[in-house]
Amino acid sequence: MHVVAIIFGLLLLVFGGGCTVLIVGGGLLSDPAALFADIPLLITILVPFGILPAIGGWFLFRWGLKTDRAKRRAPDKTGEA
Repeated sequence: MHVVAIIFGLLLLVFGGGCTVLIVGGGLLSDPAALFADIPLLITILVPFGILPAIGGWFLFRWGLKTDRAKRRAPDKTGEA
């Protein structure tokens, strides 16, 4: 399960980061004044498609890594030597 969390977290990070770079980077390259002219529209697009997936992906990725490291550190409980 932790491997799926790591993969899904990385996918969310790539999607959220990519959307953020496209929206903010494209706005800054075209006309920085126009980027901030319509702040409510910028926030309604940037938050659900850029920032929230990136933050959620980061936490999911970190949780998956922490779980993986804990499982590797735990002793084998199968009873075999």
